[in-house]
Amino acid sequence: MIVFRLGSRLSFQVTPASMVSNTEDNCSDPVQLSFSPDFSTPSMMLSCREGLQDPLELTIYIQDGSGNVTTCVIPQVFVPAAEAEDCLCDQEQLHLQNDITSDDYKAKQTITADGSIQPNDTVMLKAEQSITLSPGFSAAHGSYFAAKIDSCGFESGTDLTA
Repeated sequence: MIVFRLGSRLSFQVTPASMVSNTEDNCSDPVQLSFSPDFSTPSMMLSCREGLQDPLELTIYIQDGSGNVTTCVIPQVFVPAAEAEDCLCDQEQLHLQNDITSDDYKAKQTITADGSIQPNDTVMLKAEQSITLSPGFSAAHGSYFAAKIDSCGFESGTDLTA
């Protein structure tokens, strides 16, 4: 199990070498590590959202100088919710304009929306202080829209469904 301690960071870069230690190879150097089987992904960015709900499973591909390839599966990579509470909010204030596409939008303080939600789109807004639906905001028939005033995350609060 690997636990990421974020501090104030919202995303971070990881390399296979930062996740695998004490590796040995009797064959030949150099050893190449990657997150992809074609060895084209020597690092990856993870946001603080990854691993919050369910642990991630990451596969590391290892190739020695002779071309021998093996894998190492790390089954539980996660960020403790207490470490990433601020991560659950996209930003302090959010202004949604034009086409508002399917997503969960979260803000630490306020959300203002004056765009439109198209049929078949699902849009969820959550802010800790206020959500303002300004002139020009619309949710088309066949769309799903929900707004909540609560701390970031969709566990509790007032659900205003249109």
